Amino acid sequence: MIAPKIPEFSVRAAGATSIDVTLPGIDKAYGMRKLMEITDLKMEDILYFGDKIIPGGNDYAVEEMGIDCIAVRNWEDTAYAVEGIVNVS
Repeated sequence: MIAPKIPEFSVRAAGATSIDVTLPGIDKAYGMRKLMEITDLKMEDILYFGDKIIPGGNDYAVEEMGIDCIAVRNWEDTAYAVEGIVNVS
């Protein structure tokens, strides 16, 4: 495992074949907070799609902050779900 070798960084599963290595505190939740700050969106205005919404996954921080999330396997699943939501609305 790489994480013990680079303790100054945060290491998370990013997908089936990749990992995210970032500075501590720089994760998807950080990005969502910045997005909300810039756009004046609130958590209840956002629906987040991610393929690693599991403990230790790189999308899990978004779910932990309370944003509604939908787990997907790939971008095609995301497109299919968005199309369904748009067609129902």
